[in-house]
Amino acid sequence: LELVGRNANTIVGPTGDCILNPDSNKNPTRKSWERDIVALDGSRRQISFTSASLPDGCELQVLTDLTVVTRLREQVGRLDTLAALGEMAAGVAHEIRNPLNGIDGFAGLLARSLNKSGDGEPMTRYAENIRRGVREVNEIITNLLTFASTETIQKSPILLPALIREIVSGFADHTESGVQLQFDCQVSGNTIVDGDPVKLKIIFSNLILNAIQAVDGEGHVNVTISQLQNSKTVTISVQDDGGGIPVEVKDKLFQPFCTTKASGTGLGLAIANKFAALHNAAISCHDLQGGTSFQVMMPTATKVAENNA
Repeated sequence: LELVGRNANTIVGPTGDCILNPDSNKNPTRKSWERDIVALDGSRRQISFTSASLPDGCELQVLTDLTVVTRLREQVGRLDTLAALGEMAAGVAHEIRNPLNGIDGFAGLLARSLNKSGDGEPMTRYAENIRRGVREVNEIITNLLTFASTETIQKSPILLPALIREIVSGFADHTESGVQLQFDCQVSGNTIVDGDPVKLKIIFSNLILNAIQAVDGEGHVNVTISQLQNSKTVTISVQDDGGGIPVEVKDKLFQPFCTTKASGTGLGLAIANKFAALHNAAISCHDLQGGTSFQVMMPTATKVAENNA
């Protein structure tokens, strides 16, 4: 209503651009265009404009807001680019793996040869450092291939408490004494989910490892399984009392190559998030008073659980 009765050439946005007919002075015969404008409220919009002359000498102008459509096009373009990069990365990773295996093999032969000849511990240690470096690069390649590949899962009924307890026990046996790792199961031991045990272990192992690294050798990591009464969803929480997550990376946590670690690849959470989606589960991150909590919410296999109770 604010535009009724006003001259189209006088309606300008905050930048001084004519909103209804930006080409009226430069090209008065032009009857259609599509462009970015700054609207009266200051927002940027993508507008399609068409006009037609009426018999009484007036002009009919039709404006269509294409902002949402344009953003969707941009998102599709980004997804296509990411897919192409994923395929390229997978191909490069495969090619890198072959020479890496050769380096690892020859470094192993060198170490054995040095041990037999008695040429000294320093040289043997250098050979082992080469092998350790190869293993680290190989792990990065494995994570990259895992993230880039099209994953499918073979679901089967899994006792969730037993699975989480096994993962926590594995970390407890190899965790520094300064880290207090605790497991609290607040659900029935017969709580069952439909899932792929290998991929579920990857999800929870990544979350627990991140929590252990967040406390930096001294602190508490609590893993909890809980479920609201009559709920068909179970929640697995991994909570630490570390330094928290920087604000600048919070919105990008589950994107590939986003990391706060000096030697991290930034693929752990991205892979965990991808595998969670395959299980119809969702991962969320929450700030705590002195720490962070990651929560995985996934559906339970109610009928299977009842049959196995």
